[in-house]
Amino acid sequence: MKFFLLILILTTNIFANKAVIAVLEAPLFKQMNDKANVIQYLRKGKEIYLHNLDGIQKFYQTMTTTGDKAYILKEHVLVLYNDERELYQKNIQHDNTDYRIPEPLDRSYPFKRQTGYRGMFAYGLGNPTNENNYSYSENIKDNGSSFSNHLHALWSKNAKFDETKRFFFGAMASVRWARLNYSLTTSDAKENDFRISIGPLLSYDVYRTQKLILNLYSALAINIYDRKEVNITDSLGNNSNAIYKTLNLSLKPGTNIILRGALESLDLVLGVHLDMNIQKSYKNTQKSGSYLFESSIKSGFYIEPSYLLGIQSNY
Repeated sequence: MKFFLLILILTTNIFANKAVIAVLEAPLFKQMNDKANVIQYLRKGKEIYLHNLDGIQKFYQTMTTTGDKAYILKEHVLVLYNDERELYQKNIQHDNTDYRIPEPLDRSYPFKRQTGYRGMFAYGLGNPTNENNYSYSENIKDNGSSFSNHLHALWSKNAKFDETKRFFFGAMASVRWARLNYSLTTSDAKENDFRISIGPLLSYDVYRTQKLILNLYSALAINIYDRKEVNITDSLGNNSNAIYKTLNLSLKPGTNIILRGALESLDLVLGVHLDMNIQKSYKNTQKSGSYLFESSIKSGFYIEPSYLLGIQSNY
């Protein structure tokens, strides 16, 4: 039987062209379809015999080492024509059969090593409190306050002494702005608040699973730019304006629910943030119009909550 098989192979090869495998591991398919079953793999440099060289298909017909008919992709071989045609054959640019990893291997292989850094960016909406408004000489009949807006950027690093990798320290930067409208007895007032804060941050992962983190944090912020603009329009349409500024401190605690990997490589963050503002005094730096503005205004201790939506990256 082996003798007749050898005769069959030799007879078939008389009418075939020689070729060499040009990729690392070329699959031989049972049918002329790259989705068909693979019946054998041939290594780069192996010589084989091909049929139907003039065909328009993307396959050549060949044989396995056991004499079974098979098909190979044209891009996986170089035909040995023994003439100038060999110069015009194109080598495959990307060998998708080459599974080898280039050396030297990365230090973090086979796992991506995280350095313990976290970065978070969040936007929040809050409810402004009247504890921080201007002290008007008239009674406030109504107010049409809108939501306050908050932007937070947090950066933190895992503490080296914490083997559980739950404790982080870093910094927080925040921007807050809000517009408040008041209807007074004989006039209307508008207040525009704008504040920029920055300060050190401490956070701790109270609860942590593969998909969820419950995080508590607190920052002691320096309000490096705290500005309040007051506009008053009387019943005759006359407009008066004043700008007040101050430099102060505030405490910014909060809690976040972190959905790990919710946005592929990013975490989704849902949180509640508190602005705990101590008593502060604003000084009048600019004024115009006929209204007699105070030279300074004070606000007592107040807490403003806000609700956050953000993203977090671990790297």
